[in-house]
Amino acid sequence: MNNYHTSFIFEGGILVFLVHCGSTRVCALSKWITAETDLSFYGSDALISFNLQVIFVFVNRFQTYFKHVMLLLCLCFLTDSCLLAWAVSHFSKRKKTMADTVSDDQKFCLKEVLDAFRLCLSENREVYLQHYVAGWRGLIKFLNTLGSVFGFISKDAVTKIQILVHLLNGENGSQYVTIQSMVKYEQGNELVDLTKRGNNQESGCRTLLRLHRALRWLELFLDRLRTSSEDGKTSVMCADAYNESLAKYHPWVIRKAAGMAFCLLPGRQAFLEIMNVGSSEQVVAMLGEAIPLISEVYQITEVLYAQHNMLDLP
Repeated sequence: MNNYHTSFIFEGGILVFLVHCGSTRVCALSKWITAETDLSFYGSDALISFNLQVIFVFVNRFQTYFKHVMLLLCLCFLTDSCLLAWAVSHFSKRKKTMADTVSDDQKFCLKEVLDAFRLCLSENREVYLQHYVAGWRGLIKFLNTLGSVFGFISKDAVTKIQILVHLLNGENGSQYVTIQSMVKYEQGNELVDLTKRGNNQESGCRTLLRLHRALRWLELFLDRLRTSSEDGKTSVMCADAYNESLAKYHPWVIRKAAGMAFCLLPGRQAFLEIMNVGSSEQVVAMLGEAIPLISEVYQITEVLYAQHNMLDLP
């Protein structure tokens, strides 16, 4: 066996070893993501895509040690191909499901969201938590129509809503009628940890903050849908809205997976049909009513959290 073959086998062995090391660290990375970014709701599908990217990055960092670049490129190509194939497969299945198997009570209706956020504000501009939750239930239906690639957001929202409903129906439910009364009660009783998660990870204030951040993303995305041209690229709209809102709260791995999901979004017309309102003109008109209401609720909550130094709750 000459030196060339020896070198090739040696370097190939190192490559296999690195891939093996990357895969054995996937579980550890997943646990870290869950612990540090509150992403236990991502589910196995999302973690699979993240793990593929982790292996890609892990091996890519060692590429300078390999003379046989083609071998490395093949591995990188296969890694990204696996991720793309997974995303296309899940999106295609979901796209078919949107039209064929979604029950009537699970179909998104923009009017439901409009009605819920219209009822959100009291006369003195306090936000009723019950109607806020109702509005989010409608938005979750919207997220579900986009396919399982957005499960990492919709599943989290469902979990957060369940926590808030539990608080609303609990023995101290009278303290959770509005977001303002919730903040006053939880801060007054030291139920909010401002510097660490501590023992109050499911406090109402911390739970609602996660929904609050996602609401901004949806508000920006829906507004871009409303004002865009017929041939506007929804992938760009969604990515821009994400980068202006949620992206800064997510690590690189999450942003990478989200960017891949955005590329697979349907066209603008498909989104307008999902609204279940009527013609495109009717959808645009109703979005014109709903978005200012969502924005007002968001801004009131933003100011409230800023006043109490809670915009960066861990």
